[in-house]
Amino acid sequence: MKKYSLFFATLSALILIACHQTSANRDLDTEKLHYADSSSFAHLTTVVELPAPGQGKAADQIRKKLLDVLDGQLSHIVQYDRRSFPAYDGDTGNAEKMVAYCHEKAFEAFAKDAEEAHEDYGEMPGYEYEYTVQKTRETDNYVVFNATGYAYLGGAHGGVFGDGPMTFNKSDGSLIAHFLVPSCLNDIQPLIRNGLREYFSEDGQKISNRELNEWLMLESDIIPFPAMSLEPSDEGLVFTYGQYEIAPYVAGMPSFTIPYADIERFLTPEAKAILGGVLHGQAPEQDKGE
Repeated sequence: MKKYSLFFATLSALILIACHQTSANRDLDTEKLHYADSSSFAHLTTVVELPAPGQGKAADQIRKKLLDVLDGQLSHIVQYDRRSFPAYDGDTGNAEKMVAYCHEKAFEAFAKDAEEAHEDYGEMPGYEYEYTVQKTRETDNYVVFNATGYAYLGGAHGGVFGDGPMTFNKSDGSLIAHFLVPSCLNDIQPLIRNGLREYFSEDGQKISNRELNEWLMLESDIIPFPAMSLEPSDEGLVFTYGQYEIAPYVAGMPSFTIPYADIERFLTPEAKAILGGVLHGQAPEQDKGE
């Protein structure tokens, strides 16, 4: 009897510990939804990965934000300044129905627009639109979902669009809106320039600032923050600029990493809250992304 009592006492203790674990210390379970439709002149693919329901308020808040982002993107698939279809008015707790609705309505608008373009301009390549929301990185403190897409609407080439990396604090589900205080832009210009010089370098040979200026398409000497949010890594913050944002299309999407040691003093309090370990010389947190 004592052995059984000890067993159940130990089991009860383990269950109690598990129940008191915060969601920040557990990997987020996710669900993946995939939809694809084609017409004679258009193809739309929507792939969405979301925190599975039933994991607490923080996970639910992340889930809701990602669904809002998806709705905002697909509902403006034809016109950037207005919705192409009404907002989903069903149970928002049912992600499958909401995503299926957004995909279906977006495809109707997209296919109609492609057909009208074909009627107006004659033979032309079909429209392509691929939108993906995917978990790309997870640590004990934060999780990153990347919301990006590719669109081809005729012409010489397509383009990449979307919100890019979205980093959430796992303890409360809040989105990290800013990793750096906005006022530091002038101070970190040398760091941004060094990163861009590395990006544009060939065979390990860094280009000069004068050569970098020849690549850039800017109205002033100040290089702006990227439109996409910065992304945390083990080594530092990753800066990624969109196509045409600061350089011509042939330059791709300039990307580089600024080490935390060089940029720590400019971090916002919300960024420091999730990056504490790597900022104080501890071993990098294990990347749990797929």
